[in-house]
Amino acid sequence: ALVGGSAFHTDTEHYDNLQVGYDDGGPETFEDALEAEIADRVEYSGIEPDYWTASGRTSAEWPDKENKAFWLKNGTEWFLQFQRFMASSPWQTWITPDGEPAVEIELDWFIGEVEARGYVDRIWENAVTGALLVVDVKTGSREPGVKQLVTYHNGIAALFKAKDWGRAPIYGGYYMARKAMLTSPENIEGLDDGRLEYEYAAAARGITNQVFLPSKSMLCGYCNVKDYCREVGGDLAARELPYSLLA
Repeated sequence: ALVGGSAFHTDTEHYDNLQVGYDDGGPETFEDALEAEIADRVEYSGIEPDYWTASGRTSAEWPDKENKAFWLKNGTEWFLQFQRFMASSPWQTWITPDGEPAVEIELDWFIGEVEARGYVDRIWENAVTGALLVVDVKTGSREPGVKQLVTYHNGIAALFKAKDWGRAPIYGGYYMARKAMLTSPENIEGLDDGRLEYEYAAAARGITNQVFLPSKSMLCGYCNVKDYCREVGGDLAARELPYSLLA
């Protein structure tokens, strides 16, 4: 899923850049993007695809879950659907006052006293109203909560202030590739009420003091060290990490 999702991001970024006259040299097809991403991951990790884990559920059509064949077929279709969506949508890639397309925007800022870094997939502009929208592209089946968009708003507000670009976008949404749809825009400015600063400060204190509390999620099944984790019943957890070591 990480490889396929990254390939989809790369391909759609290239497409959006081309639509506003900027050629970033990216892949023309999803298959090209997927093969390039696979090669990059192998070079980086030294682990061949035969040892990778496929996510998703087994089905009659996909007994091996969401493997490479799944991504080749569906990723290609999702990319075509994305092109059709952009061709008919009033939302189009925003061009920043610096003359750059608002695609994969790098953010470096502080949330309170904690340094943060992130990348925002898109800022789109409504061709009818001129409104700006913070967008994150998702290839998963589950629609995420709004907190990621609120965090992006915090960083984009800092960027707009530093660049003197005026008021930052106040709305955000997710483009869900599997449904070829944009979620209803939410007022993410109104949700940025100070809790991010509190949570980041608390997390920074935990990291500094080596305090790491378990937080179970759907990703636990894919974790490389789950065998050593008590929270998911890892076989090696009790033997390798008794609680007495934490006292």
